[in-house]
Amino acid sequence: MPEHNPTGPGRIVAIIAASALGIIVLASLTYFALNALTDRTNPADVANQPMLRPTPTAPGGDKCSVDTVRLSPDAAYVDAVRYCEGDWLLGRSSDGQKGSLFHWLNGRWTAYPPQGTTPNNQQCYSGPALDSDQVPTGVRPQIVTCPQDQPVPEQTSQSPQPPANRYITSIQVGDAVVNASAPACDGRTILIVDSVIARPGTDVPRAIADSIRAHSGSAYTLPGQCPSLRAQYEGSDVYAIYRDYGQDKSAACTARRNLGGHARVLDSSGNYGDPCD
Repeated sequence: MPEHNPTGPGRIVAIIAASALGIIVLASLTYFALNALTDRTNPADVANQPMLRPTPTAPGGDKCSVDTVRLSPDAAYVDAVRYCEGDWLLGRSSDGQKGSLFHWLNGRWTAYPPQGTTPNNQQCYSGPALDSDQVPTGVRPQIVTCPQDQPVPEQTSQSPQPPANRYITSIQVGDAVVNASAPACDGRTILIVDSVIARPGTDVPRAIADSIRAHSGSAYTLPGQCPSLRAQYEGSDVYAIYRDYGQDKSAACTARRNLGGHARVLDSSGNYGDPCD
């Protein structure tokens, strides 16, 4: 019996049917391949991309911890937190060479830029700007505030001298009279346990006496006794209540860890930094 070999219309129909079947099979394979790729895409992979990942917080939401602070790019160098209240933080590097005021914005600590420089080229913050941005008063004695813009008086032989009674040179503490001390500016380290700011309306002698009673073994000195002691804050005299550790810096730093406060080297540098940071 001869082999049947379709020709004509029948053969054309067969070719069309085979082509259609091939297209259907190819479409099905493509659909399942795309589904498989989609199933392997984890939405978490997108959230974990570095540019989109929010700054995480430490367990318990402690945004003041050093570990949390260092997660923010602006504060990656911070080794010590000197102050933290609400959305404001003061952080420094371990060598004390670098430090800044930070503001908590959009889930991370952002450096709060200084607004000027002092006559000795220190970066400083503007008092009105600090007020406008509601920076807490507790951190302000620890940062450099820009001096108020005041005209420099002409220096002549007739220039008025500061009144002799401008500073509080002695106070009454209980039954004893305590005189202002005059520590040498010889590189010794002191621990400032408190600062009394002579703002208008403040009973300065009483405030100094109360602070000395509250901090056993402390003394007080006059504003700007050494260039590295702040003389004024926002135009008001500052009296440092302190403990003197002489040349024993390590003892001063140990006391700071136990008592709080701010260590300071008394010298002529004009540097207000804390040597224990």
